[in-house]
Amino acid sequence: MKNSISILSCIVHLFFLNNLFAQDLITEKNTISGSILGTSSYAGVTYERMITDEFVGEIGIGLLSVGLGVTYYPWKIKENHINFYTGLKYGSRNVITKLLLINDKKDPVFYLPFGLNYSANEGMNLALDFGPSLYGSRSIFGNIRVGFRF
Repeated sequence: MKNSISILSCIVHLFFLNNLFAQDLITEKNTISGSILGTSSYAGVTYERMITDEFVGEIGIGLLSVGLGVTYYPWKIKENHINFYTGLKYGSRNVITKLLLINDKKDPVFYLPFGLNYSANEGMNLALDFGPSLYGSRSIFGNIRVGFRF
């Protein structure tokens, strides 16, 4: 029980207090990332564009797949902080299923991510998210991205 309280207080500190008092907002609006799963479906490249300090749009092109997404950061995105996000992601493996003549009723996939992003002051981004699918395959989806802002 004592360990659970310690872990919970660390989470509160990381997500709420750091974001409440931090003023170092990100100035770069574009990110290119190598991605596994997520909007690039399997593995690929994701381009993200910061629309506001809270909203980011993204497009992913992957191994015979494509995807789109919108990400919402409840607290403004800040450098050198762990930033929580959610949103809506879309991924289609349609190119693969058509090429291999597979009748895959689990395509396309929409999922609701809950994730963490770390934006270093050198322009590097790391992100990890998981979330339930909303249409198509009824399972948990996720995404790992490593990229650079410019």
